[in-house]
Amino acid sequence: MILTGMRRTSACEARVSELDLGARRLHVPKPKGGAARAFDLPLSGPLADLLGQRLRESPRLQRKGQWLFPADSKSGHVAEVAQHELDGLTGHALRHTYATLALQAGVPIAELKFLLNHAAGNVTMGYLNPSLDHLRGYQERASAYVLDALGLQWTEGEWPPRLRSEQLAEEPEEAMA
Repeated sequence: MILTGMRRTSACEARVSELDLGARRLHVPKPKGGAARAFDLPLSGPLADLLGQRLRESPRLQRKGQWLFPADSKSGHVAEVAQHELDGLTGHALRHTYATLALQAGVPIAELKFLLNHAAGNVTMGYLNPSLDHLRGYQERASAYVLDALGLQWTEGEWPPRLRSEQLAEEPEEAMA
């Protein structure tokens, strides 16, 4: 959620069938506002690697492969998002954090509204329909900034990212000078 700004319910209920890693997008069929507000979320490199890892791990985690984030729960998917590395941030606070960090990363307000799937606030916004490729560039910028703020270093094609301090410890002493 901190890499997408998705609402908790949409993230927890994301299905494998809604993910298209080749096109690097996740279809969100029933966001807040219902099916009329359905949208495709562009995936940055780190997001594509994260969700690709979820697909590889899903069969090992559960019998059914329906959910991107399966859990041993009544629904079969994660119901709440909590991770100790995020200092207790959960649910909507992760969405707020994403929005703040994306803005600090240089994502313009108009593009941020589309990435968050916010309703158009005025007539001009209602006319805009940016492409996924256009929005993906801003998603890349936001993802890089969020990971950096968390002290993480992402390597393309790998998930999870490593702590920046781990990478520094592995570099030869000459590279440190």
